[in-house]
Order: sequence, then C-alpha cells, then structure tokens
Amino acid sequence: MAEGVVALLIVKLSLALGRETSILGAKKLFHETTALSRLFHGIHEVKEELEGMQSFLRGALRFKDTDETTANFIKKIRTLAFEIEDVIDEFTYRLEDRSHGGLVSKIIQSIRYIMAWCNFASKLEDIKLKIEIANTIKDRYDIRGITRVAGNIDDCSTSSEFDAAGWVTVSKSYQVEDLLKQIIRGFISNDPQGDLYDHIDFSNMRITSLIEHIFNYLRGKRYVLILDDVWGVDVWFKIRAAFPSDSTGRFVITSRIHEVALLATGKCVIQLEPLGPQHSWELFCKEAFWKNEEKVCPPELVILAQKFLDRCSGLPIAIACLGRLLSFKEPSYDVWENLYNDVQSQLTNNVILDINIVLKVSLEELPYELKNCFLHCTVFPEDYLMSRKRLVRHCVTAGIYRETRNKTMENVANDYLNKLVNRSLLQVLEKSRNGEVQTCQMHDIIRILALEKSEEECFCRVYDDSMSFLAEGTRRLSIQTSNVNGLSRSCAPHVRHLYIFGSGLSFDSLTPFLKSLKFLSCLDLQGVNIKSLPHVVFNLYNLRFLGLRNTKIETIPRLIGRLRQLEVLDACNTKLTTLPSDIVQLQKLRYLNVETIPEEADRRVVLFCGIRVPTGIEHLSRLQVLELVQASSETLPQLGSLTQLRTFAISKVRNEHCADLGNAIMKMRHLVHLKIKGIDEKEILQLEALRLPHSLSNLSLGGQLSGKSLPQLILSHENSSNLTRLTLIFSKLSEDSFSCLLNLHSLYVLHLLKAYEGNGLYFHATSFPKLKRLLIWDAPCLNKVEIEQGAMPSLVKLVLRDLPKLKTLPHGIDHLRVLEELELQDTSEELIDSLGKRDQPLDAKLIRLSTISNGSVSMAPEGMSRKVL
Repeated sequence: MAEGVVALLIVKLSLALGRETSILGAKKLFHETTALSRLFHGIHEVKEELEGMQSFLRGALRFKDTDETTANFIKKIRTLAFEIEDVIDEFTYRLEDRSHGGLVSKIIQSIRYIMAWCNFASKLEDIKLKIEIANTIKDRYDIRGITRVAGNIDDCSTSSEFDAAGWVTVSKSYQVEDLLKQIIRGFISNDPQGDLYDHIDFSNMRITSLIEHIFNYLRGKRYVLILDDVWGVDVWFKIRAAFPSDSTGRFVITSRIHEVALLATGKCVIQLEPLGPQHSWELFCKEAFWKNEEKVCPPELVILAQKFLDRCSGLPIAIACLGRLLSFKEPSYDVWENLYNDVQSQLTNNVILDINIVLKVSLEELPYELKNCFLHCTVFPEDYLMSRKRLVRHCVTAGIYRETRNKTMENVANDYLNKLVNRSLLQVLEKSRNGEVQTCQMHDIIRILALEKSEEECFCRVYDDSMSFLAEGTRRLSIQTSNVNGLSRSCAPHVRHLYIFGSGLSFDSLTPFLKSLKFLSCLDLQGVNIKSLPHVVFNLYNLRFLGLRNTKIETIPRLIGRLRQLEVLDACNTKLTTLPSDIVQLQKLRYLNVETIPEEADRRVVLFCGIRVPTGIEHLSRLQVLELVQASSETLPQLGSLTQLRTFAISKVRNEHCADLGNAIMKMRHLVHLKIKGIDEKEILQLEALRLPHSLSNLSLGGQLSGKSLPQLILSHENSSNLTRLTLIFSKLSEDSFSCLLNLHSLYVLHLLKAYEGNGLYFHATSFPKLKRLLIWDAPCLNKVEIEQGAMPSLVKLVLRDLPKLKTLPHGIDHLRVLEELELQDTSEELIDSLGKRDQPLDAKLIRLSTISNGSVSMAPEGMSRKVL
C-alpha cells in the first residue's frame, strides 16, 4: 500500500505548506525566518518528488510479488515516506507547543528552535537524496519496463419448534465469561420480550451468575443454539453447565477442526464439500453479473469464466470474491484475459486458486482510498461488530478522504464503505430502514489475510499478549488485552493511531507508554473503564480523534483547549454533565457527541439527556454533528452560526426557547437529522414559526405540540421528498392533527410514542405510499383503526403496544399485502383472541403476541400463532 502511504503524505505536506505564508509572515528573528524558509523549500521539493512517483507506484504494485527489485523499491519508498511524515509531524508538534508560551518564552523558544528548523531541513534533504538513490538503483536493475505499464439469526428463530434461539460466533481467543454473555444476549435479542431484561446488568456478572441466568431462562423451554466457528473441544465442556437437562435443547456447532466435530454423534456430523460445477457456475454468475437483471454470462466470456472457476476448485468464498472483482471490470474478453494473466502470475503450474491469491489480486485492483479503508478494519478484534459511523470517522480523521464540491468527507467515506461491501470484502450485519449500512463485520478468513497484509505494510499491528510483539515502524496499534507489560516504548515514536479494546485495562498501566506517543492523532478508548483522562493526553497536540464513548468519564478539564487539531470528540454515554469553556477553542471540531442516557429512563421511551455547553459555541463553525446539548437562553442565539450541521439534537427545551431555537435551525441549510426534546412531557413546544430545511430526512420531537405547530411544520416540508423518518413523543395528537401527517408521502418510518390521544385512526387510500414501519405505542384512548384499500401499500412491519382499549385488529389489515411482521405487545386479550376468529389468515410471515395480566407475561411464539391462524 505504498501508493496509499504516499498519497496520504502528500495531503499532509500540502497542509503544512498551507501554513507557510502565515508562519513566515509573523514577526520572527531573522535567522529563524531564514531557517523556516529553507525548511519549507525542502517540503516543496519532497512533495513534488512524491507526486511524480505516484503514477509509477500504481503500475508497480502489480509486480511487487513477482519482481524482487520492484518489491525492494516499494518497501524503501514506504520507509522513506514514514521518515518524511515523522519530520512533518514533529515540525507541527513544535509549532503547536511553541504557541502556548508567553512573549518572553516565545523569544527564547525562537532561538532554541532555529537549530530545530535547520535540523528538519537537513533531514528532508537527506531523505530526498535517499529517494534519488533508490530511483537510480530501481532504474538500473528494472528489466521489466514497469514505468511503461502504467446473516442472521432471524431465519433460524422462525423454525416453529423452538421457544428460544441464539446464534453466537466463538472467536479463537474467546473468554468463557464473554462467551456466556454473548449466549444470553443472543437468546434475549431474539426474544420479543427481550426488553423486559433491560434492567439486568450482565456486563458485571461473573461466570457462576451468568450460568445461573442462562439455566433459569432456558428451563422448560425448547431451544436451539448455534455455536459458530468453534476452534477447540474445550468450549463445550466449559459452558455445558448452563443448559438444563430437563429441557429440550439442540446445538449446532460449526468448525474447521475435525476434533470439534467429534463432539457430535456420527450421524450428526456434516462434512461440507466444495461446490459442484453447476452451483459454482450459479454463484459465479450471481456475483460477477449482479448488476444485470438476468445475471447471465455473455457467450464470448464463457470460456474465460470457466478458467477462473477451475482455479477456484469449488471454494465458495474464492468464487464470490473473484466474481465481485470481475463485476467491476468491463465485460470484455481483453480485460478479463488481462486479469486472468495477473492471477496466473501469482500461481505456479497446477496450483488451485485459493482465497489468498484472490484477495491479493482484489487488493491490488483497489484504488488506494479503498485499500486504506479496508485495512482500517483490521484494527478491530475478531468477530467485532464494526459501526459504520465509527469506521467512517476514523477514516476521515486519518486524512484518507477529501471533500468534493457536492460531498462531505463523511459522504465520500460512506461511498467507499459501500464499495467494499459490494466487493464482498465486508459483510453487512445490520442496515437502517433506508438501506444504509449500520454495522458490518469482516469474514474471519479475509481478516486473517488482511492482518498479514496490514502488518506487511506497517499499517496496523495487534497487541493481544499472545506472542512476542514487534511493532517497529507500525503506524497503528490495536491493544486487545488488559496486560500491557509487553509493550515496548521503542515502537512509540512511530505510532499515530491507538485503539484500545477491553474494559479490563487499567489506564494507569498504559500512561507511561502513552507519554512516548507525542505525535498521536487518534486515541480511541471506547468502553475502557476510566473516570478521568490523565494529563498526558492534553499534550497530544496532533490529536484529531478522541473516543470516550461508553466510558465513565465524569469531567473534561479546560486543558482540552490545547488540542487545536481535534476533529472528533465522541463522549456518548458517559457521566459528563457539562463541557469546559475552553472547548470553544477547538475550531477544527467536526463531530461532538455528548449524548447520555439517564439511569431512570422510561423503558418505553428512552429519554436522552444533553449536557450544558459554554457560551462561545458559535466559534465551532465547522461542526457537522452536535448532539445532545441542553437548551439555554445564553447559547441558543449562538447556534445559528453552526450552519454546517448535518445532525443536531437538543434537550430540555422550554416554551420560551422555541423562537430562538427556530431561528437557529432555519439557518442550518444542510441539516439531515434533527431531535428536539422538551424539558418534560408536559412542556408545550410552540414550533409553528419553524420552517424545516428541505435537506431534513430524520425528525424526532419530544414534548407536547401546540395546536398549530405540527400542521405548520408539515406544511413547510410536505413538498420535500427527503423526510423519511418521523418520531413523535408526548405530542398529544388528536384525530385532526394526525391527519396532516398523511400528506408525508416520502415517509419510510413513523413512530408514535405516547403521542396519540384520539379515539380512532383512519388511513385513507393514498396515505403513506412508502411507509415500511409503523409503531403506535401507549395510546390509551385508541379503540379503532381503519385502513382503506390502497393505504400503506409498502408496510412491512406493524407494531401495536400498550393499547388497552383496542379490542380488534385494524379494520382493513388484509389490504396490507406485503406485511411481514405484526407485533402485538401489552395489548388487550380480546385483540389477540380476535386473531383466532378471523375468516381469512393474515399474510404476515411473523406474528408476535404478548399480553400482560396480573404482572405476568404470556407469549404466543410464531409457531403457535400460525396454528391460531
């Protein structure tokens, strides 16, 4: 990935040169100005040299595995690029450090720094000479003329024979305690009554308590558990006490280890064989021609396609990866033949094409932005569920992506992530209602190979205390253990990104190592058990990403103002209550999330709490995300300056705040997600003067709405096709005010949470043509729902909860021809009984039923529901 390293470095050099005028224009000693001029001249020369080298690197990468001269040259260039980065980062560090002193201090520093600037300039001159020597050697011995070659458990849980089902992936380095937590969460997540267990904190339970909970949960149930990718027979013997013998249980174990398969009786062992010719061909065509409706191979490519398939020898993942690689190529004989020759060059005669070769060819075909995004996934542990937002922010702050005229860096990063998914290099585990990737995962086989590539390129190394650790030259370090005694400070000067996984780590034990990371640009502590940040963090002047999500951080000191390069501060779900005044000095901040969830939150309606922000928030003009902050008379007028916001969430809004809040929001022309929460459910929000930006896609309002607020809001936005998700909480809607929502023809999701007070709901024939999910929760007076033919033709899921007066199913529910899931919870027994009295069955694939009476919960699982129908 030398091309990617060089490309990122060129961006960093450009940023450094962007400061040339302001730095040289400031008052300085003559000798310092001379030294700085020489240094900037060196930066110019190195940048030009690297820019000229980029086109060569693109062509050279395809030969590095077969030509030793090329491989050595690329390795040398990568090393020199890292040396240049070290010089530039230390230069930036010295500038930021210098800016924190007083006048006398700065004069003394200027004298001391003259030698530093001269030293940096000399280093760049030496590096430039090394590049020229490397070029000479490459040209002398290059005889090739390279420069002229420019799933999920939902399917399982619908087998009607079981009351409970779970699917758990067992990592190679599993811990029994963590595995038991996964198992119980796996069962609960597939239980419609799973939210009843929200009050139980499984995170701090020990093995004995976890076994007891699983045992009690499964007692008397018929259940199935899938243990995926088991590496050793000891797994079963360490967890089997959790499963009651007086219940009917079935276990499905997948493994690549033959000894593990012997845990089952002989007749129950299934040996997976390679795909046969027909299935191989079908899979290949499905992947290679997924863009075409017919998914048929053109006749002129059949012979070449068969050659590719012969090399795959029926290995599904090899076929899928190769097919996706070909799908992004022009479907012509010449293009396919060239790619086949590239694959052939990786093989000796009569060698079966394995996934390693496919991955190598796939990676070399990717543009460097995609390669960097792909390798970024290797920082996460095995089987880790990667959040799209987290991954995107890491890539953005790493400088991988640049803004375009029409797209932010975040949008560009999202596009590249989708491209990795389309190439089968990442697996999608969860999507949003509008089809956007929410969480993804790397297949374990691909991850192993990606880790090898990542280490080879000095992109990232994993420290898990399982072997001797050498991190010389690595730029990213992923700590996946609580024991950091084996970490050596010798690798620290090179590390730019530090990721820590595992709540058991004592941050104090890491502080000595952290002191050596003065050029660190990313520090992600998500989930680490810390209450405060050590002073050393605020000396990291190069820091761009600070991740504190799901920690126990209680305060952020004023020293945060020293981190002038910070772009992301993620402090979601911490113990923070306020932000220091110096936060407004972070004028490069793009993402600020300080959302918290109160411990006493209503189980039905999760109320997110904001924290107080200081005056001067208007100085953070680059912010694109700001959530969740408390409304105040002092700060509300300043929010209108944050015109780049895409996501904005505010809480504790009072009636008297609404005018200033509306004025601020109307200046946010790029707003996509908006949350407004009143101070409590009794507060009346007067938002009738608010005109929502036409860019808005997701709107959530919490609080009573004055009579004209909702109709006026909808009227201001009904001609826009962008509003796809609407959540209303405590809104006190009547039948008349609800009718205005029927004009929102672009809605995909509508949630009414304790928001409707009318007696009836009527959906006319043209209402909600695109709506896929409708949730009505806690409507105490609702006794009748009518659905006219033609209404909600796209509805997939209907959820009715806490509706004590609704005795019958919605009239006209039969018109919902694509309905897949009907969920009735905490409703009247008469409503559930009405299912059994219907003349015609529903088309819904899944019906979940539950009633609550006398404090007990009864559940009719899917299998029972089908018998009723």
